[in-house]
Amino acid sequence: LITIVACSPTANLQKNTYLLNKNKISIENAPSAYNTDNIESLLQQKPNKRFLGLFRIKPGIYNWTSKRNWKFWHWIHKTFGEKPVVYNRNLTHNSIDDIKLYLNNTGYFNPSVNDSVKTRKKKIDVYYNIKLSEPYRTNNITYNIKDSILRKYILSDTSNSLIKKGNIYNVYNLDDERERITNYLKDNGYFFFSKEYIFFKIDSLLNSHQFNISLDITNPTIPSESDTGRVVEENHKRYFINNII
Repeated sequence: LITIVACSPTANLQKNTYLLNKNKISIENAPSAYNTDNIESLLQQKPNKRFLGLFRIKPGIYNWTSKRNWKFWHWIHKTFGEKPVVYNRNLTHNSIDDIKLYLNNTGYFNPSVNDSVKTRKKKIDVYYNIKLSEPYRTNNITYNIKDSILRKYILSDTSNSLIKKGNIYNVYNLDDERERITNYLKDNGYFFFSKEYIFFKIDSLLNSHQFNISLDITNPTIPSESDTGRVVEENHKRYFINNII
């Protein structure tokens, strides 16, 4: 064990390559209690874990057993070893793109995201520096639903909506709201209703960091019986219990 721990995870690194030592995320202009866990999950490279927060034993095992020919050492290498995470600049760029996309999807449009690095010996620390813009918030919410009966059900349940006035724009919440409405309608007899009928139209207000939402629900279409090649709309079907056997 002492031999393996003493074996540096950087021992077999090629020239001009570095072991990823840590990632550090700093966020400027973040609201209080801003959760960085989602951003950390977007990073495409993460360092090898440390045992008891001290030693990277698994990369040490990987290096120490990599050139040993006995079957036992091959088993140790495969079972307990872990390939050292070598810093990859391209993956850092991909991570930055994913962070920007996530921030745009959660209302912080056009954020500033860049990286910097610090090296020592054969290890590298990567710093992700994020500057948030002022978030966009919900202003007005309107409903455009052709089916009058369906509209009645939707409007009677707006108190449970996941979209509230003043909330920060969030693509993931919009999709969750589609799922919620779909389940609600199915519970009220619309057995074959699908979230694909629900659309959101977003209208941002110029220089106000606000946006209006229109929730649209379309009707299903069926082929016309009288006009070949033409489709017509029909209301969503609501199902009732018939026989109980």
